[in-house]
Amino acid sequence: MIHALRQIVANWSPLFLWYFGILNLFYGILFALSVLECVKHWTLVHQLRFTDRLPDAAFPPISIVVAAYDEEAVIADSVSALLRLDYPAFEVIVVNDGSSDDTMGELDRAFDLHPVPPAFQQSLDAGPVRGFYRSGRHPALLVVDKGRGRIPGRAAPLNVGLNAARYPYFMTVDADTVVNRGALRQLARSFFVTTKRVVGSGGTIRVANGVRFRDGEAIDPRVSDRWVVGMQVPEYFRGFLFGRLAWNRLGGNLLISGAFSMYDKRLAIEVGGFRETSITEDLDLTVRMHRRMRERGVPYAISFVPDPVAWTEVPRTVGILGNQRERWHRGLMDTIFRNLRMFLNWRYGPVGLLGFPYYVVGEMLEPVAEAAGYVVIVAGLLLGVIDVDYMLLFAALAFGYQILLSVSGVILELLTFRVYPRTSDYLKLIGFALVEPFGFRQLTVWWRLKGIGRFLLDLGGWNVQERYGFEEESASAGES
Repeated sequence: MIHALRQIVANWSPLFLWYFGILNLFYGILFALSVLECVKHWTLVHQLRFTDRLPDAAFPPISIVVAAYDEEAVIADSVSALLRLDYPAFEVIVVNDGSSDDTMGELDRAFDLHPVPPAFQQSLDAGPVRGFYRSGRHPALLVVDKGRGRIPGRAAPLNVGLNAARYPYFMTVDADTVVNRGALRQLARSFFVTTKRVVGSGGTIRVANGVRFRDGEAIDPRVSDRWVVGMQVPEYFRGFLFGRLAWNRLGGNLLISGAFSMYDKRLAIEVGGFRETSITEDLDLTVRMHRRMRERGVPYAISFVPDPVAWTEVPRTVGILGNQRERWHRGLMDTIFRNLRMFLNWRYGPVGLLGFPYYVVGEMLEPVAEAAGYVVIVAGLLLGVIDVDYMLLFAALAFGYQILLSVSGVILELLTFRVYPRTSDYLKLIGFALVEPFGFRQLTVWWRLKGIGRFLLDLGGWNVQERYGFEEESASAGES
């Protein structure tokens, strides 16, 4: 028995070194490409400044759709910030998804709502609506009150908003998100840098916890002192500034964050809108849009623009964060299995040959490989099959490279966009990046493994995040 176990460990242990070695090599390629994209973007923005010369009529009108469920703590601030956006032509559509709190009351008090008849065609089946309301103070604001759907989640209210949208492009913004005033003009750059049809574009999400706001603007960005929150900031840097910039160059960007993203309305309706059974509806819609355009053979672009910033409230407790990450992984697996025909399929170009395989091997299966690697390493040490040098090599591949990339991402953000004005905040972020692989990473592996288990057992569910509200100017910037 012991001999058999030793043989299994000896045979399997090299596979994990190869897996993490190849994956980290690909991470290195992504980082190098993200630096090139960042330099290209920086040159375009700060030297050419072409959008500053364009007339307002050149910018396409946009409908902004906000799905709100139990958001009374943040909804007024979030919508107020949207109504102050610096953009020529836009409307804001808030869909109250049967909230059990006073979300509708907050909207009425803040914006003086009056009932109006619907004046649009129902392109998508999104369930019954209780009422439509226009603001007496802001003509561009429409509030739709609907009952809570049979299937919880953001898809149904977003489809209601999509039905009500008047303009050819629509943007989804989470109710717990504050968008910088000039972000919409910056996001619209994606229309002017390509001759292809732009069907999707996303901006950068930053962590709002610990940031003070005045009139919807971040006036004193700070990194929260809460370790659960602070650990997420380098993750967001990696996911946006590092990961998605590189996929712009490779042409395989599968995800633009639903918390702050823009889509072609006609194409979104054509592919069926947001799928109600999806718990990661942004990823699901983006993949289906890729599929439709690739199958048609029409040149198109789905891009990430790094400098438009939206601030979102992230989980501040381990339990809520774990529920979020478990749900994200279930949603990833659901989207992958529904679109497996794209895997290594040349018909789908870089999306099928690079993007989709990466999400399968480097995202979906990564927690399984890492957890199995821990088991094999511990078993190998106990059985005397693996020596300390081998263990250190595994740790260097699994942890050391992640630290290098995280710290590099923080430094890249510091040298380019510098969202946080204080150097001490970047030193704090480097500290979080250095300790992230030791404890926090293992927690994320466990949460994603739970997501895999719940997906395989068909245990669904939507986890609601508790809202605390954005900090006002007089509030303390730090959190204890």
